[in-house]
Amino acid sequence: QNVDDLVYMVRINPARNERRFFRLWIARNLFGDIDLIREHGRIGVWSTTKYLPCPNIRHAQREMQALVRRKLSNGYSLKPF
Repeated sequence: QNVDDLVYMVRINPARNERRFFRLWIARNLFGDIDLIREHGRIGVWSTTKYLPCPNIRHAQREMQALVRRKLSNGYSLKPF
């Protein structure tokens, strides 16, 4: 797995009591297929995980880039993982 295939983003706004995270990564599932995995929620609390099956690694990377652009436009910032 490449480092480029791991993304961690946060949105923190103390005035709104907002401490959210969004994590994306690409991995193979038990059947060898490619999944784009999204995990999100409040920092320090249980999170939600969703799996998006992708036909190939390029498709997963394009989906990841689109999600990162959308989250950045919604106030999230990239953080080292």
